[in-house]
Amino acid sequence: MEILKIIQGYISKNTVLRFNLLFVFIVIFLPNQKLFAEPNMTIKQIEQKEEKDKVFDMLKEAETILNRMSRQWQTDCIKAIGYEPFCSCVGKEIPSAWSFSDYIAITVKSKQENKYQNLDKKGQSAYDLVFKVRDKCVQKINDNPNN
Repeated sequence: MEILKIIQGYISKNTVLRFNLLFVFIVIFLPNQKLFAEPNMTIKQIEQKEEKDKVFDMLKEAETILNRMSRQWQTDCIKAIGYEPFCSCVGKEIPSAWSFSDYIAITVKSKQENKYQNLDKKGQSAYDLVFKVRDKCVQKINDNPNN
């Protein structure tokens, strides 16, 4: 479960694609992947299969969590902002550590109010990225207002 905490932390939602690619890579390049343990498998083979299954399960669970978080972010943004191009742009790039409510707090409150100093280095980097993503999306929309 530790990997899920890391995954939920500081990655962008575009990373779901990377998990899908990793999953496909594992399936394609792991030889003789068996769905179930077979009677003729050695203990070592069964244990290896169990480990592979755990990795698959964690990847699937991580993807489900990221998808759920992304949908919730988009829904909350559309409710509040009402402009899908902006919500999609920011939602794709913002670190998954931040809900839409967090996004609002980060963009409208000071670092001191948000206790920025209490965040670890990765948290501070994820926090700082919010402003870059917001500005990038605002610029993109302003450059092409008909989109």
